[in-house]
Amino acid sequence: MKTIAIIDDDIHIGDMLREVLVQEGYSVLRAYSGTEALCLLSQNKPDLVLLDLMLPGLSGEEVLPHIENNTSIFHLQDDHLNIFS
Repeated sequence: MKTIAIIDDDIHIGDMLREVLVQEGYSVLRAYSGTEALCLLSQNKPDLVLLDLMLPGLSGEEVLPHIENNTSIFHLQDDHLNIFS
């Protein structure tokens, strides 16, 4: 089973993403702040990270350099989707 990390402080968006991804058969990890994301990513190696850039604590931009060995990183901001491979 593939694992996806959702790093977003908006509970409703994160819950919606989690619900859809779990229904599709993915395992989901959650973090609600940049600091929590670093802790989560130090203990887990998800296959995909969905990262919000506007987070409490460390921002998404500050978290991004700490993400290693991920195939893709999706970035949603202002209704735009950017994909980094």
